[in-house]
Amino acid sequence: MLTVHDATDKLLEAIKAGAQGYLVKNIRSTELLEQLRGLTRGEAAITRRMAARILEEFQRGGQQPAADAADEPSQDLTARELEVLELVADRLSNREIAARLVISEHTVKNHLKNILGKLHLRSRRQAADYGLARGWVRPPETSA
Repeated sequence: MLTVHDATDKLLEAIKAGAQGYLVKNIRSTELLEQLRGLTRGEAAITRRMAARILEEFQRGGQQPAADAADEPSQDLTARELEVLELVADRLSNREIAARLVISEHTVKNHLKNILGKLHLRSRRQAADYGLARGWVRPPETSA
């Protein structure tokens, strides 16, 4: 399923309805192609973030209802802001983030300003730590 909906409840509905994957439309073209190639090999087309949401639901075991999208703080951030946050957590500079997402450095700064405002934080490091602590972004890869 290729959609604009980033909410957990929509993801779970799609999977329960038989979707072989769930991708949000703002996915990078290279990742989209990689996911589609994986489908031809019988793999599920799903990002790590979406997979984590599915795992959280299974861990809950249906004992408590899934959080309403409005109650889930990560829903305050757009999918693009979550992408920027993940790259901030990877310790990329604004210039590197802009190059990776094929957007201007000014747009990266706007996304960061929005992220900090929505999360009521003051620095990109605080935002990265906040996202990591809540499982919204994966930990940065360490070099060997």
